[in-house]
Amino acid sequence: DPRAAGLLAQVLGQPWESGIARGTAALLLGRHPGPEARRGLRQAARDADPLVRLGVASALQSLPEADRFAIGVPLLSDPRLAVRIEAGRALADMPAADLSAPDRQALQAAKASYREAQLAEADWPQSHLNLGMLEARQGNLPAARAHYEQSIRTGPDFIPGYVNLADTLRLEQKELEAAKVLR
Repeated sequence: DPRAAGLLAQVLGQPWESGIARGTAALLLGRHPGPEARRGLRQAARDADPLVRLGVASALQSLPEADRFAIGVPLLSDPRLAVRIEAGRALADMPAADLSAPDRQALQAAKASYREAQLAEADWPQSHLNLGMLEARQGNLPAARAHYEQSIRTGPDFIPGYVNLADTLRLEQKELEAAKVLR
């Protein structure tokens, strides 16, 4: 709906709405990139409610790169761990050269916290899938492949592990292995 961005921005700008409602509006607003979304998410990234900031951090993945970095970097130093973790995941592929030294440290810390959170639930295939996707976004395909393989060992019926492993093998120009995984 072409009106969605404006309506979501309205909800996001209503301080009397609950944090969960405004945070959800922020998350959904990320799916409608444009000037309204950028303004709303930029403002919401400084909201006092951590649920709103978490919604912004979750929306970062959907935004164009320049907006993702401009809005997301301050969230790497958020007082709430959940916000820092989500921002670190969303900004994992940000070139370190584009960051100041304190922001680079904040990104490294946020990614380390994300890894810790995933490893705390390492008996679930989703955790290894998430770690694989983190490594893939950073260009570390061998580490991504290892996590996808662990995802499959942990949950042999977990289809996303196979799909991501096959895609990684394809990126490594191992087409026959990728086809075998999919079969």
